[in-house]
Amino acid sequence: MAVEIVRDGDWMDVTLVHRADPDTGPVLVVAGFATGGRSARELHDAGDGTLRRTWRLPTDYLGTYLFWVGRRGVALPETFEELLPVMYSDAGAPLPDPDHDDRLVYPVDPDRPAPPFVQSILRGPDSVPEPYLDSPLLGSLTEHRLPDPTTGGERRVWLH
Repeated sequence: MAVEIVRDGDWMDVTLVHRADPDTGPVLVVAGFATGGRSARELHDAGDGTLRRTWRLPTDYLGTYLFWVGRRGVALPETFEELLPVMYSDAGAPLPDPDHDDRLVYPVDPDRPAPPFVQSILRGPDSVPEPYLDSPLLGSLTEHRLPDPTTGGERRVWLH
């Protein structure tokens, strides 16, 4: 997969490209810029062995995206609610862009073990630098568990 950016004044055409595999089913882009009222958009067959789709975005865009690669024969999830249950199932897998090293890795919750959730970062040429994306956490972060009178259980709270 690759990102192709063509600048046009204050706008850019961003094309995401995936090398097609005959055993791969639908490839969706999951990102805020891709929604258009849906949770994700499918990449289209370009007829040259690749799947691709282009979005027109402002050059100061900064956001995350990932791909959901479905297994052949799997029905295409239409909404985010339909995608969530199959995100980590046998139906497909979420993947960051393997050809784009700019990534955001979410920490794994020890109370809910799962694979790390990794997204690729798309930075337009005029995006404002985000120093906190690449910086280590300064100070200390401690977890506390407090009684939750609503549920009768506990609520986790973090103090920085």
